[in-house]
Amino acid sequence: MENVERRDDRLDGLFHRSFETSRGTYGSPLIWHDLARQGIRVFRATVGRRIRRKGLSPKRKKR
Repeated sequence: MENVERRDDRLDGLFHRSFETSRGTYGSPLIWHDLARQGIRVFRATVGRRIRRKGLSPKRKKR
C-alpha cells in the first residue's frame, strides 16, 4: 500500500508540473499526452481522476 501512495504522490507532482508549465491551459488529455511523451505510462482515466481530486481545471478559451 505504501508503494501505491508513493507512486500517487509522484504522479500528482508530475501532473501539477505539467499543468503549471502549460500556464493552466492543459486538461487531463493533454497532461496525459505530455506524460506519455516523457515515457511515463499511466491510464488516461487515472490522470483525469487525480486532476479532479486536486481541483485543477484548465482555463477556458476566450472567443
